[in-house]
Amino acid sequence: MNLQYCDLGSISYQAAWQLQESLRRKRIEGEIPDTLLLLEHPPVITLGRRASDRDILLQAEDLSRRGVEVVRIDRGGEVTYHGPGQLVGYLIFHLAVTKGSIKQFVYLLEQALIQALSRWGIEAGRHPLHRGVWVGPEKIAALGLSVSRQVTTHGFALNVSTDLSAFRWIVPCGIREAGVTSMDKILKRSVPIEEVKPIVVEEISRTFGFTSVRTADSCIDLDQVQFGSQVEASVAGSSLIRRPAASVTAEASDARAPAVSREAHGCAWNPTCPGDRPQTGSAQVSREAHG
Repeated sequence: MNLQYCDLGSISYQAAWQLQESLRRKRIEGEIPDTLLLLEHPPVITLGRRASDRDILLQAEDLSRRGVEVVRIDRGGEVTYHGPGQLVGYLIFHLAVTKGSIKQFVYLLEQALIQALSRWGIEAGRHPLHRGVWVGPEKIAALGLSVSRQVTTHGFALNVSTDLSAFRWIVPCGIREAGVTSMDKILKRSVPIEEVKPIVVEEISRTFGFTSVRTADSCIDLDQVQFGSQVEASVAGSSLIRRPAASVTAEASDARAPAVSREAHGCAWNPTCPGDRPQTGSAQVSREAHG
């Protein structure tokens, strides 16, 4: 199996979301291989399908004054924060990589991050009740997925040198009793995010069983990502040129088929649940996982 990898640098959340949907359509049609995007976002709070506005603890004007965007999105889960120093990975993978199992996909993604952190001597693991990657009682990486027609979008957010004070603006992932941490905090030194990227790529590739990794020279010709009729982003090599654009609503559904949507907690974590098996037929199935 081949994995395609692209480093997008720093990119706005809306641009990355639109890009994922474009790539998901290409992956569904078999035009591209499984693709991993690594990037950072400017400060943004995202609300998944189960999110409550009450989990945002600052007023809208306070967030605006801090330059923080708020976006409601199509992944599972509650509220999370993205910002500089946090390594975000978006996986546009076909679930064939785990024989159709979302549960196994989440497990392998957690395992890849656990293995990556071990390269710095960080003993990370899983929480008995909550998804994601944890170091003791504190979460170091959050997970959130959307699955449509057997292809994933969204992925993980790993705190490398993130300003952890930003998490005081929210109830992270709806978990009030737990804290957050970062590689910087644990190691008591600054960890360059560029140092982390190749290790994460290596561990994701190894854990999911890819036999080769190709770095995309032009990120799969991503210069055609559109917001309506306006080009929002143009990628050349690994650099992204951002231009102002109107907001966008990402459509994960395929107009050619009816859509069925449900979230991937509860039933979907059960390996005997029909929702965790490969889908057949013409109907689209959209599912979300979170951590």
